[in-house]
Amino acid sequence: MRVAVISHTYVVQANRGKLEALARSPGLRMLLVVPRTWQNSDIRQRLRAEAPQEGPLAVAPLSAWSLGSGSLITYAPVALWRLLARFKPDLIHLEEEPWSLAALELSLVCRALGVPLTFFTWENTDRPSLLPFRLIRRSVLRHAGAAVAGNAAAKTLLQQRGFGKTVTVLPQLGVDTAAFCPGARGAGPHETVVGYVGRLVTQKGILVLLEAVTRLSAEVRVMVVGSGPLRVQLLRDAKALGLDGRLDLHEAVPHREIPRYLRSMSVLVLPSLATPTWKEQFGHVLVEAMACGVPVVASDSGAIPEVMGDAGLLVREGDAAGLAAALQRVLTDAALRQNLAERGRARVLAHYTNEVVAQRLAAIWREVLS
Repeated sequence: MRVAVISHTYVVQANRGKLEALARSPGLRMLLVVPRTWQNSDIRQRLRAEAPQEGPLAVAPLSAWSLGSGSLITYAPVALWRLLARFKPDLIHLEEEPWSLAALELSLVCRALGVPLTFFTWENTDRPSLLPFRLIRRSVLRHAGAAVAGNAAAKTLLQQRGFGKTVTVLPQLGVDTAAFCPGARGAGPHETVVGYVGRLVTQKGILVLLEAVTRLSAEVRVMVVGSGPLRVQLLRDAKALGLDGRLDLHEAVPHREIPRYLRSMSVLVLPSLATPTWKEQFGHVLVEAMACGVPVVASDSGAIPEVMGDAGLLVREGDAAGLAAALQRVLTDAALRQNLAERGRARVLAHYTNEVVAQRLAAIWREVLS
């Protein structure tokens, strides 16, 4: 089976674990196509496609244009056509939304090559969209052979929009459980650390976390790992709430170092907030923390409850008092912390490793080709 995967997500080497596991599968040959450069508009960062590690996964960076938006990304058409025509895929798998320009482009390429298209979607909110994007989505849904949805709401939305083929709920990325694993804590022996890892944007609820920490009975440190446009307000609010000197902000942390930061945390918090156009689509840092044996507390936004299952504590989104109460429970009950750590690691091993995600994705492709 020869499969070409196209996505801007894999510009970053750290995101390719699932695909590397697939490329090691007997009888499966992979080609990964990524943009040569990618502008991440959320964190205002320009990324260049990283060279692949040694192994069977072939990576082909191509010129692409996007203006920083995944919905607008398109690949150099002649170069893309020549590359895929030489590779002769049995199936093309696109990890961009089905209403994106790339989806239209690859749908046309698949029809010209006479091969099926499968795609991945995160979209779990029925947002209004412009007519051209609605027409693209209608065409892609009509011709695609199967879909992968990152959460249950995304699957439901696809079906409501008339997609009658197989839709499998499966995360886009797995976890490297050799790197993300329990280990010695990096913080001081008596230091309590409430942690957050992610973008510094309003919808991630980081300001709700600050308010919750001020309600705790014991003094704790707050470790924030990430960058984004909310940085200045985060520091300003921390000072206003009396957390000045207790907030540690780490902005430029390579992904390979994230496990070390997670293991320095007493608890990882993801207090996401839904907006009219967005709600949490997965929360990958949750499964990374769970893999490290770090207890997790999160809001009930979007897909978070289905991701955590019974391996973490849920609170109502936007509820600083409820979040503080949950944190107080975790920080003062050693047996609960141990129980959550064990359940979290077990849940990741069962559902979220690179190998598990790879096997399930390969099964979808085989079903389409059969």
